[in-house]
Amino acid sequence: SSDADFNASQRKLIWQLGWYADPVFFGDYPQIMKDYVGDRLPTFTQQQKQDLKGSHDFFGLNHYTTAWVKDDQAAANATVPDWNTDQRTNVNAYNQYNGTVIGTPCDSPWLFVVPWG
Repeated sequence: SSDADFNASQRKLIWQLGWYADPVFFGDYPQIMKDYVGDRLPTFTQQQKQDLKGSHDFFGLNHYTTAWVKDDQAAANATVPDWNTDQRTNVNAYNQYNGTVIGTPCDSPWLFVVPWG
């Protein structure tokens, strides 16, 4: 793997977790989301940020599957930017280096059993 792919995996985590968690833990969206999404990402007022920060008493996140993540900076040039292109990642069930599948396929095409992830 490359540094770019590692960074892409971290961005994927930010979009999957930080989007929800950062506002209630820190009072705002992750900076990289604000940088990459720009004015399409809603903003919080200062009062909302204060109200949100630390407002959690429990945080739970459903995790359904795991995938291989690869850097895709070209996605930033999408004609119609969206949640997927904003991350500048390429997500696939097949390893980009050797083609192996990440886990056992399930009935849904996006879902794989991946006990280690």
